[in-house]
Order: sequence, then structure tokens, then C-alpha cells
Amino acid sequence: MPLLLWLSSIALKIASTVAAAVPSLRRKLQLRQQWREHLHQLPELLTSALGVPRLWVHVASAGEFEHVRSVIAQLRETFPQLFVVVSFFSPSGFAAHQRTPLADAVILLPPDTPANARRFITLVRPHVAVFIRYELWPNYLWRLRQERIPTLLIAATFPRNRLWRLPGARSILCRILSQFHAIVPLTPDDAEQFRQLLPKVSFPVVPDPRYDRIWEAAQCRPSLPLPEVFLSAERFHIIAGSTWDADHQLLFRALQQLPEEIKSRSTLILVPHEPTANTIQSLLSLFPHALCWSSMTADVPANGEFPVLIIDRLGLLLSLYGYGTVAYVGGGFGRCVHNLAEPAAYGLPLSCGPAIDGSPDAPKLIAAGALTIVHTADELAHWLSNMALHPAERRRRGAAACSVIQEHLGGTERIVALLSPYLTEALSSEA
Repeated sequence: MPLLLWLSSIALKIASTVAAAVPSLRRKLQLRQQWREHLHQLPELLTSALGVPRLWVHVASAGEFEHVRSVIAQLRETFPQLFVVVSFFSPSGFAAHQRTPLADAVILLPPDTPANARRFITLVRPHVAVFIRYELWPNYLWRLRQERIPTLLIAATFPRNRLWRLPGARSILCRILSQFHAIVPLTPDDAEQFRQLLPKVSFPVVPDPRYDRIWEAAQCRPSLPLPEVFLSAERFHIIAGSTWDADHQLLFRALQQLPEEIKSRSTLILVPHEPTANTIQSLLSLFPHALCWSSMTADVPANGEFPVLIIDRLGLLLSLYGYGTVAYVGGGFGRCVHNLAEPAAYGLPLSCGPAIDGSPDAPKLIAAGALTIVHTADELAHWLSNMALHPAERRRRGAAACSVIQEHLGGTERIVALLSPYLTEALSSEA
């Protein structure tokens, strides 16, 4: 393992050097440098953690945090004294959740070097460490194992990066995964792939805890102050969530192809994944008649165009899906489609681009007939027209989407049951 740790540190330095030379990555690298300040602030944040059980949760970004939110919330109810540290790799994930009431400390994780891992774990002294999905940081895992700190990988998906297919890579992956005390996969397919690598280990499949939180939120259906036109039951409401530029261009071309009879009774709510000033300006160039959430009024300009609302702030998407007739989810023309479960919980028919390999939701929704993959503007326009003109089919697909979520509830309680014994032992040892 020490050789692997050395190789990991070298690879990290190379990746940082490459990122610094790529303009699109340089800004993120600069934002990640905040970890130094966060590490410096940790001792002060941890002053109230003495004598209480401590849980460290590490996630990649905001999307991965969704997998563990309901687990943390229930653990805090079960263990009122619990002190929770949440670390993010992504600066955007940190920015979105730095003030979450679920955690006592929220930070950017220091780079995975032996010195950083040793210092961080010595400061936090977690009784239990939880990693989410595919976060595999060798130095941190090795240090946790050396300190005999129970470490779990939950909502685990088997690593699909092509680098793991290189000669010798599976042996390295096996050694990294062996550092976990338990790995809890999301699907039977993931469990089987883990089992092929570690045949003597048990891999209990547990439904995604994210579904529990999403389902609960969907039942509440919070009210938002939308203009009346976006609330009308007579209209065909399209919610485009977590979108990027490629999605915006596709939507623009598809909407132009819709028959006038459909366009005249349609509305569009656009929720970009990163609502930066440049993104909002780009959207306004495509939809110059659109309203922005930050400057929204009760009246929608009557200029002959169908109403468009651009959401230029974070945190509203899950509630907005409750106002939709159908949903287009972004990211499918980039690395991977974003959260499909949220609109599914509201019973919306779904569409997205073809990049779905990393999505834990897509296979289930496709099998249920709830999700349509589109490759072109023509295909998206056809799907929108079909959904607008055939309400019975729309309801069938929406019900199928909702059923997928209902059938996979209960993951939160099972994960909490796995973690509770470790925290109970910690509580008794600190007493």
C-alpha cells in the first residue's frame, strides 16, 4: 500500500499541473485552494466536538450529497449529540451546502497526500467515516485503516472510469476497496462487479437513500410565487432542470419545431446547473423575452412568444418540478445526465441526452418506460409533441416514473441501521 500511496500522490500532482494549464479547469483549481483556509479553521470548529460521537462524511459534489442527506438527518435525530463534518471535493458543491444545518462543519477536502490525510484525520478524529458513491482517496483510506476507524462506502457504484481497465489497475482498485470496512452498492449489478473483484466480501444492496428525501419533498409540494401563467392547469409546462449550454441550444431548436397549437399553450422554466452571469446572459440571448427569477413580476409580457422563466439562483429545482407537466433533465450531452429521480418523484414523463452511463436512475426509468433518450432537436420536439397531444400516454409514463421511486424507498433506515452500532459504541466510549 505505501507504494500505491506514493503513486497516488504523484498522479495528483500531475493532475493539478495539467488543470492549472487548462483555462476551463484553472478557476476550479484556484477555488479548491480554499482547503488551506478550511483546514486552518478546523480546530476552532471542532471545539464543541469533545466527548461526543463524530461522523465524517465525504462527497464529491452537491449531487453526491443528496445520497446522504436523509441519512445524516435521521442519525442526528437518533444521536442528538452527534458532531458531523462534511467535506466536498468540488468548490461548487461546497458553495451550495456550506451552510447546511445538517453539518457542524463543512469544508473542502485537502488534497489526498500522506501529510494532509494524517493532519486532517488527527484533527477531526472521526469515530466513523462515510464516503459516497465513487470517492476513492488512497491516502485517506489508508490512514483511516491505520487508525482503526470504521469506514464505509455507501450508495456505492462500481468505478467505471476507463483508467481502471489499464493493465494492473484492477489490482490497485482491489487494494483501495479493501480499505473499507463495508461497501454498500446501489444496484445488484454494482454488487456483482464488486464481488468479482473481492469474492470473499459481502455486498448488501440497499436502495438509494436519496429517494426517501426526494419522495418526502415531493409529497409536501411547497408553494412558490410564480406568475399565474406558469400555474395554469390548461397549459403544457416544460421544466428543464440542471441544464448546460448544449441542452439550451437543443431546447431552443426543438421548441422552434413545435406546432403552433402546442407552442401557444406551452410554458418553459429553465433551471441551469450553474446560474452564472455568463450562463444567464447566454440564455437571454436565446430567449430575449424571458423573465428571470431575480427580477420576476406577476405579469408576463404579452409579446406573442410562449412564456419562459429563467431561474438565476440555486436551490429551487426540486420544488419547481412540482409545477411541471413534463421534464427535460440536463447533463446528457456532457459527462452524465443529472438527477432524474427528482422529477420522477413528481410523476413527470422524462427526457434527457444520451450520456446516462453514470446515472443510477436512468436504467430503472428506461425499463419502466418513463425516460426517453433524445439525441437531436428533432427527437426532442417529437417527444414534446407526443406528450402534449396524448395526455393518457403522458399520465402512464408519469405514473411509471413515480412507481420507480416508490419501489426503492427505505434505504435511509437501512443505512442508519448499519451506522448506528459504530456511533453507539463511540458514545459509550466517550461517556
